[in-house]
Amino acid sequence: MIILLVGPDEHELVAHEDYLVRHSAFFQAALKQEWAEGQTHTIKLPEEKPDLVAFYLDWLYGKGLPTDSTKRDSRNGKVYDVLADLYALGERLQDDKIRNIIIDEVVRFSNLFGRETGRNYPLDYAIITIYETTTAGSPARRLLVELFVTDGEAKWVREISQPEFLCDLATASMAELHNSGLPCRFRRVLGKDYHV
Repeated sequence: MIILLVGPDEHELVAHEDYLVRHSAFFQAALKQEWAEGQTHTIKLPEEKPDLVAFYLDWLYGKGLPTDSTKRDSRNGKVYDVLADLYALGERLQDDKIRNIIIDEVVRFSNLFGRETGRNYPLDYAIITIYETTTAGSPARRLLVELFVTDGEAKWVREISQPEFLCDLATASMAELHNSGLPCRFRRVLGKDYHV
């Protein structure tokens, strides 16, 4: 058994070593015998939130994600925040499987909460979380940009404060405009749309 001391108050959680090392490159490395953690069977995670690590452990033990039972309901917009936090944890723990499952869950919610429900996509908190914990070209970043390019509304942009995301979104939107052949060029040639 491995003791996880989570958060600044060292909230104690316990998990089987097999479960941890099967999914996480971080735990595989930390639990090697040459490290103190491997000898004491104790790992400190002072920067993590206990409830988030508990969600991760629940998933490891087959209890699913905290969002699994969430159905179509426009009040469920905060699920993206939880999913972003879990994705970021998966990034830090180097667990590809949980990251892929989180991506699938975000896609599921984007299909549940499309335009017809009046918007319910990841916004500022989720975007900031993903952009602060991943690198350029990350699949999670690409998904967020694609959600906005394909189904986003212009008013959502005003709710976003993450500059890298806004740059990625502008770049992808411009590429989409050029690829779609929209008649912007013809309006510009006439010039009348720009008169005072």
